[in-house]
Amino acid sequence: MPLQLTTILARNPSVLERQIRNVVEKYTRQNLVCLFALSSNDSVDWTHYWQLLRSINESQTAGCLSSSFSGVRAAKGDLSRYLSCSIGVFEPSEAVCFRSTIAGDRQPQVGRWHSFRKIEEAEPWPLNGNVSWDDVWGRKDEGAKTPGIDIGDSQQEDIHSLVYFTDRAYQGLSRSLSHSYPLTSRVGLIATPTLTVTELPATLLHQNSIYSTGAVGLALKKQYETRTQFQNLQQISEPMTVRSSQGNIIHALNDETNPTQVLLRILENTPGTTASNPAAFRFLKERVFVGEVGPDGKAYRVFHITSGDPSRGGLALSSEVAPAPGTRVQFFIQSGAANTSIELPKQDQPFKFSFVTVPELVSADDLSDMKDNHSIVVDGTFLAATDVGIVSHRPGDRDACTGLDCPIGTTVSLE
Repeated sequence: MPLQLTTILARNPSVLERQIRNVVEKYTRQNLVCLFALSSNDSVDWTHYWQLLRSINESQTAGCLSSSFSGVRAAKGDLSRYLSCSIGVFEPSEAVCFRSTIAGDRQPQVGRWHSFRKIEEAEPWPLNGNVSWDDVWGRKDEGAKTPGIDIGDSQQEDIHSLVYFTDRAYQGLSRSLSHSYPLTSRVGLIATPTLTVTELPATLLHQNSIYSTGAVGLALKKQYETRTQFQNLQQISEPMTVRSSQGNIIHALNDETNPTQVLLRILENTPGTTASNPAAFRFLKERVFVGEVGPDGKAYRVFHITSGDPSRGGLALSSEVAPAPGTRVQFFIQSGAANTSIELPKQDQPFKFSFVTVPELVSADDLSDMKDNHSIVVDGTFLAATDVGIVSHRPGDRDACTGLDCPIGTTVSLE
């Protein structure tokens, strides 16, 4: 159990520093473990806060620069205009700090020229003999061959939950954790881009080092339950059954072998489709999702549809793996303004970690206000935001329930 989970929100950087210092002074030099998330801001010297937080225990500290809470509201008001810092403090017997360099899947580089001769080529697929499609699509058990995370003297069976911050190439770590810790709850926040703040695509902090790749986080001895909530989603179809899928592509739904045309027909009959805003244009312009639906009729696994082929029919998803044949799914679109409501804990409620997806913020300059001395301190909750995505696995899940580009308003909690 954590010694403390706290989320601090303030517009005045000095007020934020004072509140952080209050937590740090309570736990400094006690050989404890610290996890933190600082909202990224162009006009605030975040390194000063980082230095403060490291004084709890520099050798057992992990954190990242996260997004601001754009579009997020709580009972205490609109959280959009606040700087934030979330802090978790743990006994070393309850949490192990780790740094992962496990490689993920290479992201396609669109619009960039590069010399292919300089790229190390993987061994090509054989031209004769049998080729396993599981190998082609990356479904072989890569986690079994990948080094695990370093948990020091702790035993693997003692770890029951994992919370971490990662770059966009999280897939290798995800597979490794699913193999080594299959019965744990696992939640990863994909760190926000920080090019204007640190000139890095992501800012991950471990001990006294800054990284832009890999992951940092905590392996926890306590068992947490994973809860996922999708807001701002509008259901646009009835449940359908996946008949064929391969890799991250759905090839057939119900008796239809062209799921792209199925989706276009559904969009054609969805409010908002007009002659000047046809279904094909909406498919290109709007964020469209497919969700796996449970017996209760609610979506529990949702992924962004990245592309479709009206002639061949396949729908490509942002997930590593498309829903398996026999899975019930529905189509969704992002509804209206991306306003997200979160419930802050009341006094004496259990500790929890909550990660929420938010829209990309064009500028964070107006978040700081030197004249505003107001602050919000939420005890019992570690709350952090991202405009990239959240990686979440329930105990027993091999495949993630959420990932890159999950819907704005997705909240994943460990409770």
